[in-house]
Amino acid sequence: MAARPTAPAFFPSKEEIRERLAAIARFYGQQIGVRYGEPFVVKETIRIDDVVAMGVRTF
Repeated sequence: MAARPTAPAFFPSKEEIRERLAAIARFYGQQIGVRYGEPFVVKETIRIDDVVAMGVRTF
């Protein structure tokens, strides 16, 4: 019977997971002009009266 691989062979280390999450948070933060950000999904229809007043950066 073949030996079973250990968990590190399948899963990244805790440090690598933290680094990946920090990189993702920095990416989304950069999109809005802050150090860290977090994306979210809105499944309902939202009303926006003034796009300019939303306070987001454009490129």
